[in-house]
Amino acid sequence: MLGRVLTLGGPAPGLCLVLSLIAAPAAADPDPTAGAAPGELDRVFAQYHRSERAPVLLIVDGAEVDGDGPLLLELGRPDRPPVVPAGPVLAALAPRLAGEARAALAAAVRDHRLSLDALRATGLTATFDPQRLELRIDVPPQLTRTLSHDFGAGAPAAAATALGPSDASGYVNLHAGGTTDRRLFLRTDAAANIDGWVLEGRGDLAVNAPGADAPVTGHRGDVLLSRDVPHDAIRYMAGDFAIAPAGLQAGYPIAGIGAGRNFALRPYRVVRPIGTFEFVLERASRVTVLVNGAAVQTLSLAAGRHDVHDLPLGAGLNEIELLIRDDTGAERRIAFSLASPDELLAPGVTQFSLDAGFPLRSDVGLRRYDVAHPVLSGRYRQGATSWLTLGASFDGDLAHQIGGAGATLATSLGNLSLDAAASRSAPGDGRAAGVRYDHSGASRGGVTAFTIAGHYYSPRFRTSGPEASVGHYRGDVAIAAAGKLPHALLARIDLRYELGRDVRDAQSGSLGLSRSFGGVGLDASVSVLHHVTVRDEARLLVTARVALPGGAGAVHTASRASTRGGISNELGLAGHTGAPAAAVAGTMTLSQDPTSIGAGGTLDYTGSRLTSSLAGSTMFNLTGRGATDTASLDAGSALVFAGGRFAWSRPITGSFAIVDRHEVLDGVRIGVNPMRGGYAAETNALGPAVIPNLEAYRVSRIVVDAPELPAGYSLGPASYAILPAYRSGTLIAVGEAGTVLVRGTLLHYSGDAVSFTVAELSSLDDPRRPPVSLMTNGAGRFSVAGLQPGRYALRISGDAAASGEIEIPRGTTGLYAARIVEIK
Repeated sequence: MLGRVLTLGGPAPGLCLVLSLIAAPAAADPDPTAGAAPGELDRVFAQYHRSERAPVLLIVDGAEVDGDGPLLLELGRPDRPPVVPAGPVLAALAPRLAGEARAALAAAVRDHRLSLDALRATGLTATFDPQRLELRIDVPPQLTRTLSHDFGAGAPAAAATALGPSDASGYVNLHAGGTTDRRLFLRTDAAANIDGWVLEGRGDLAVNAPGADAPVTGHRGDVLLSRDVPHDAIRYMAGDFAIAPAGLQAGYPIAGIGAGRNFALRPYRVVRPIGTFEFVLERASRVTVLVNGAAVQTLSLAAGRHDVHDLPLGAGLNEIELLIRDDTGAERRIAFSLASPDELLAPGVTQFSLDAGFPLRSDVGLRRYDVAHPVLSGRYRQGATSWLTLGASFDGDLAHQIGGAGATLATSLGNLSLDAAASRSAPGDGRAAGVRYDHSGASRGGVTAFTIAGHYYSPRFRTSGPEASVGHYRGDVAIAAAGKLPHALLARIDLRYELGRDVRDAQSGSLGLSRSFGGVGLDASVSVLHHVTVRDEARLLVTARVALPGGAGAVHTASRASTRGGISNELGLAGHTGAPAAAVAGTMTLSQDPTSIGAGGTLDYTGSRLTSSLAGSTMFNLTGRGATDTASLDAGSALVFAGGRFAWSRPITGSFAIVDRHEVLDGVRIGVNPMRGGYAAETNALGPAVIPNLEAYRVSRIVVDAPELPAGYSLGPASYAILPAYRSGTLIAVGEAGTVLVRGTLLHYSGDAVSFTVAELSSLDDPRRPPVSLMTNGAGRFSVAGLQPGRYALRISGDAAASGEIEIPRGTTGLYAARIVEIK
């Protein structure tokens, strides 16, 4: 076997000495200079002052590195250390080395070379084997780049290549119906998305019964123009919208303009503290991560530096434990604490909004706004550290202003939130303060949660918004807790006490217990209420739910006892049937209370193009006043468009996708998103399929299927990843123009089969058509669908010289046997 070649050369003009050394396998003579006269090489190096250059294999952490060419190691004279070109070595080590080690190694480069001594000085293990001509470099675990293991969802890989929304899209939802009191109604909501600018609006119209004050009434809902900048998670708005609450300040609707950071625009971005913890593995190991005693995940990791972050945590500081078992069976444990991300922002992450406009005064008819008192509102929060988030807010007009500040702190026992606010208005200055403590977590005993909150309001403190007024209460205290008790019981308790200023104190409380027995669920709750505006009351509610076999429905019962309303009972049956795109669901209910007894039911239909709901009831009055019958009907549908295509759909509830077929597939039924019993939507004689409920800024998968696709026709890709925007539509065109399925056998000119080979078919009649790939089996046979009649060049991938030709006669559809195709 030929070995590696060692080349020697000198700079003197006309003189060059080349010495070829045969490096045999393990049994060869270990002396590569055997046969040379004693001292001959020394005299050669001394005369020409050139380094010995050996082409060597570079092996990093036991794996051979494939480079563009041989790595030449210069052995040098006895007074000089061996050196190698820096570029290939740095490129091979970069994926493994930590940043500080890479920087130290780059600083050791001299004249584009690295010496073995410099590699060792950095902490690497570098050895040269002269017999095998191998340079081995091993990276200690302490110097490796940290490999991060994210326990959060993260953005899927499909997000980078997903289809975006069409440049122009929109929809109009229509709901129409009526009731037995002879009232007809029409509700509509619509949106149009033009290159990221979204205009949306809502409204309704009612035809009232004869004798009503107004035979026809109408109402204008919100009308809003918005523009999203997903990269910065900012939404700009103009029109009707609501100012968000903050701390002790309430939210309220306005008509105006605003801008704010909305993290829903970047749902895969981690904006909470991720709780990173780094550790080093000396050997390959299995690592089990436990959070508060409960195992979260087990990872198989190589030796080196690693970190874990974005763990599922409860409120407060959480106990994290890593159970490490290496490949020798040795075990060790690492324990540490991480702060909960609940209500916290990661360090440096900011959330804000700035809004200005006129507050809503009346929501009747065409609405009325208080144009005499324009308001300005601002909100701001920032993560100061991984355990502290600070915030501030302001609302006000010329007559009334309120400002507030707050902080959320992760402590060793839970999260603590503090808020303070001050108001200025005509009655005088006021102040308020609030505190909230949260603790939650998962342990071996189950999930537990506990919250206690309290507020104080001075006599003249006024909240923001059009309904601002001096409060009747000095403050309140609320306590809520939930947890798992023995015998698989789930318990919850809620208590609230309000301290009156010019009214009596108010109290409320409730206690609930629930238990599941397979398909049977039981729930019981008791509550009491003592309030100034209503009569004191105590209530008891017991419910049971039994799931029917196969998940087709459930039977439920409910019994209520109240000191005000007496005892009432209810028995109900709910079920559903049909395919996903033509589902029917219904309920039947028998009810009884101290004054009446009756029955009722609903029937709901959900189809690809339409939804409808029919409800009715009959109640017999036990005091002799007769029976009361009621009924109502509601039907909804939508007209949508995207990418120039229109479609008929059931009402849109978010963003949507239109799946349309190529004209050659006209009449072929295509199902979208297969589900048990059918498809979520289908193309048919009524037009394209529509998926009406996509979530904005999250990747959705659209799967297409055509079980009745004729031979020779191609549906194209079986699935598509799409990334919708806010109130957007995406057009997906499925199918290809070709209607021919070609089958044949690929042979070399020698007659041998071209086995397990990838080839490409390119149209010779229309070079603009994209090439089609095919693959042969062991006998050289292949089949490829979606071709059009004409001439095609067949080329073997990776070998442009190997080619053949296929001609499909004009007018051919379906299966065409190309028989033998010869590669020349």
